[in-house]
Amino acid sequence: MSVKSLAEIKAAGGVRAERQERIDEIKRSMLLEHSLLALRERRGVTQTSIAEHLATSRPNVSRIEREADVRLSTLARYAEAVGGRLHVEVVFDDESVDLVGEPRKGFP
Repeated sequence: MSVKSLAEIKAAGGVRAERQERIDEIKRSMLLEHSLLALRERRGVTQTSIAEHLATSRPNVSRIEREADVRLSTLARYAEAVGGRLHVEVVFDDESVDLVGEPRKGFP
């Protein structure tokens, strides 16, 4: 496999759709991995501690932190393991709707 420059890729018509989908999936995975890892480190919690809370192994916690697509229930349990609560909301131009989580103070 040869390495191509950005100019060569653009000249050839850009990235094929299936490759772009894979690139986007990897980007999402990296963002979530960074977010979970950064969250855990920010809270000063070890993978071992999270593993105990989730009743799983430390390597499994590492896998969760690297997953591209983590189940909402797993994220909620992970949030609890680092001492927080998961909050999911859908934001529209005219309103926000909570899907998961407790109401925040000062909000209906």
